[in-house]
Amino acid sequence: MEFMSTYPFTLQNHTPSYLDNLAAFLERYRAACPDAKLISAGFYTYHPALENGQNVFCVLDGEGQIRGFAPLFPAPVGDDAAPSDPHHIWMILLADPTFDEVAQVRELLLGPVLERARVLAAHFPSNRPTRLASDMMISQQADIAFLEQHGFARYDSMYVMQRTASDPIAEILVPAELTLRNWKLSSELEQQQYLHAYNQGFPDNPKTLATLKFLLDSPMWRADLPTAGGMALAAFDQNEELVASILVYPSEDGFYSITDDVFVLPAWRGRGITKALIAEGLRYAQAQSFAKIRLEVKQSNQPAIAVYRAMGYETINQEVFLGLFLK
Repeated sequence: MEFMSTYPFTLQNHTPSYLDNLAAFLERYRAACPDAKLISAGFYTYHPALENGQNVFCVLDGEGQIRGFAPLFPAPVGDDAAPSDPHHIWMILLADPTFDEVAQVRELLLGPVLERARVLAAHFPSNRPTRLASDMMISQQADIAFLEQHGFARYDSMYVMQRTASDPIAEILVPAELTLRNWKLSSELEQQQYLHAYNQGFPDNPKTLATLKFLLDSPMWRADLPTAGGMALAAFDQNEELVASILVYPSEDGFYSITDDVFVLPAWRGRGITKALIAEGLRYAQAQSFAKIRLEVKQSNQPAIAVYRAMGYETINQEVFLGLFLK
């Protein structure tokens, strides 16, 4: 799918042939905004939600260099989500901060992104609205300001929290009727069991098998690669039903350990299980010789923030969530 603009640029869907070009673009953006959440160029080539590049737009200048980049990640909610929870389409919209015509690049990206988002939203169940959403670090002021100028409103924020791995870790036990174990999620049966519990814990943000497998097949997770070490730390009841879990894996650059997807099923909440899982995650990260452990938590989730602070985490950065409801 190719578009021509009134500017001397070309807008095209992403293809694997752009891999090096996109990597160079992301490096330029990272140099200007070091704390931006950027993943390797390969992620955007192979992630299943991107539909082989149909959900990714690139602005190329007259010399064929990528100057703007905007992927879309459809995320319809599950049937168990609260009636007030909207579907989401997650968007990243970035323009090369080193480029003189950066404002034009942003403008060129937004129209086709909105058009594609409406096409995707038309396939979601129609019983709830769809929000086109983006999360950016607060340092990305120019990109945030652009979205706000075009009708996007801030609706939440996320804290990035970090803990030093060498600090003492409290000994916290799960309830006696639960068994805590490391779980590699190697088989599809295990993956389906995990997804069943995860989607009960996060009905407003369900995960698909394809999305889970994307992580499990990545260098961050796989045990046969030098930077590997991903593990689910999971609590099972006496019937071998999964009731709580966290994921622990290295950051893509290998500089720190990430704690992710922390959930406890509603019937088991309030019994200290989250703290026990976090403590096990810290020990797991220590064993892999990481100096720092990070996690992210919504500012609105004050109970979780209190737990993480009690476990020694401190806020080091903040993300902003912006959204526009599609019509």
